[in-house]
Amino acid sequence: MDSVKRRLISIKEQLSRARDEDDFFESDINKWKEKLEALKKDLNIPKTVKIKHDDNMNSFIPKISVCEARMITERFGRFLGDIQIQENGQLITHGNSNAHAPVRGNGEYSSGQHLFRFKIENIGTSVNWILFAIVSKIAPIEQYSYKTATTYGWAGGNQVYLNGDCNNDFNGYKTDMETNHTLEFMIDCDRRKIRLKNEQTQSEYELDIDIIKCPFPWQISLDVYHSGTRLRLLQ
Repeated sequence: MDSVKRRLISIKEQLSRARDEDDFFESDINKWKEKLEALKKDLNIPKTVKIKHDDNMNSFIPKISVCEARMITERFGRFLGDIQIQENGQLITHGNSNAHAPVRGNGEYSSGQHLFRFKIENIGTSVNWILFAIVSKIAPIEQYSYKTATTYGWAGGNQVYLNGDCNNDFNGYKTDMETNHTLEFMIDCDRRKIRLKNEQTQSEYELDIDIIKCPFPWQISLDVYHSGTRLRLLQ
């Protein structure tokens, strides 16, 4: 990605000089277009660099800026039960049964803050049971993942899991997830916390993680139960 960014900066500098000096030919424009097209082909998956155009009707050559964008690296891989992982590991779809189907993220987190957004495309039932949690990488993936030691997170029915133990209404938690809701899930390794926020209702909850009971690295752990549930990882 550093090489792509350097190439973009080089093109930007060439365009800036041409605009300032009013010194360019049609062949120069064609050359810049070819370079940008080549970069476009390179950017066929989410990257940390994006091209931003500032379309100015008074300028023959538009300004181009280079800015940072978050790279989407998380994907879902390991799972158990009646579930499908689709769209390059970013969509979870439960089958026709009502049964626990745990899903584990591929990412491993030991430092820094990591924010993910999940859209509930269909929750499958009015019971609204989905588990949003973390586990230690050392924990096995099991059918009843919410009971797995090292599990910390939130589920339907006002359930909060602390090291695999269920604590109803812990810290005032009330389940309010619905179809078409988007939930933010923050993993804060530095502060040893996780956070769940509903963007629609603005409800927000935090859990402290006992690093002795749940050692690094951490991974995302989800569990969907009801038939037809669809959950998409946005970032």
